[in-house]
Amino acid sequence: MNKNQRTQVKNNAQYLKQVRPIDPAEIAEYVEGRPHPAGVRQTLRESAPELGLRERSDGRFEPVADGPTTLAPVTQRLPEQYTRRIESLLVDQFGPGWPDGTSGDRLRATIREFKHQYLRGESVSYDKLTALGYLVYHLPAYFAAVQHVLAELAANDRLGHRVRVLDVGAGVGGPAVGLATALPEDVLVEYHGVEPSAAAEILETLLGETSRNVHTTVHRERIQAFEPERPFDLVCVQTCSRSWPTRRPWWSICSRRSPPTEPSQPLHRPTNGPQPNFERLSGRSRPAPMRRYTPQRSDSGRTRVQRASAGRSLSKSQSRPQSSSVSSIVASEPTAAQAATVRSSTPTSSSRTRCSGPTDDRRSRSHLTPDRSRRWPPPTNT
Repeated sequence: MNKNQRTQVKNNAQYLKQVRPIDPAEIAEYVEGRPHPAGVRQTLRESAPELGLRERSDGRFEPVADGPTTLAPVTQRLPEQYTRRIESLLVDQFGPGWPDGTSGDRLRATIREFKHQYLRGESVSYDKLTALGYLVYHLPAYFAAVQHVLAELAANDRLGHRVRVLDVGAGVGGPAVGLATALPEDVLVEYHGVEPSAAAEILETLLGETSRNVHTTVHRERIQAFEPERPFDLVCVQTCSRSWPTRRPWWSICSRRSPPTEPSQPLHRPTNGPQPNFERLSGRSRPAPMRRYTPQRSDSGRTRVQRASAGRSLSKSQSRPQSSSVSSIVASEPTAAQAATVRSSTPTSSSRTRCSGPTDDRRSRSHLTPDRSRRWPPPTNT
């Protein structure tokens, strides 16, 4: 279809969506040259975010509903289509016996290495092997974490039937897969993932398994260079924010990509390594109040996430999976999530809130030297 035909398809869709569900075969009759209905359907799919349309199971299109949406209970296991795709990536790289032998040892050594670098505050270089390590180690946890945040937003009527999402540091796709799984079929999702590393290739592969009403775009560039056309309804920021000495730079960047009056909710995963504290998040616009999520240990040793400001549990804990096979990986608690910032569409007060990030036990007991710098271990009395 040429440009003129595509314009006619969109103009006819704009009119018909106010009257009845849109049938691509019907629109084809009103377009110059009478293009094939399959071409009209493809044009409507590509233009769905612009037109505010969602595709039904019968192939017709209808306007997205108004008002907030409701979510199903949190999915405890990766959907089968993603599991098959993950196993296919691992088999292509390591062979059918990827969890065992030399390949399994190599993959586990890679995971230990990047975790060691991360916890020491060092930069992690991403190649194909590192991305596959992240896929095995992190994806199920991030898949679960974003669902818990979305569930709370939906419980407070902060998620509509049309959601435009920016995923900063999208990685191998844990938050993206969790979001695509949690949101129902009648929600129109426009997802933009920003990921400059080798993980973007895996991300694009997994996004190919999303449903018909999840429209995805991957931007292989740094967030500093990304300039969106329109603001976003929801911004997800993971631990890529640790690459800056303070939270202010990335918050300033992301705040320019969402309406300034929207509140935010960070989901933060503390580690045992160096971790910069949250600062007062301010900019040209009024800062939104922050709520911090931190993990706590129960008596049984399993982890649960509690909202620090309210002191109540967000969800019940789940046991860690025992099998090394991807097909048996069960989504873990959101405590394994990276730092994620979620912005919703309800205005809130403009009061400033200072939140201090979690510190590990050693930092909290460290001593100050005469020049006011921290030192560990503390000096012993002689």
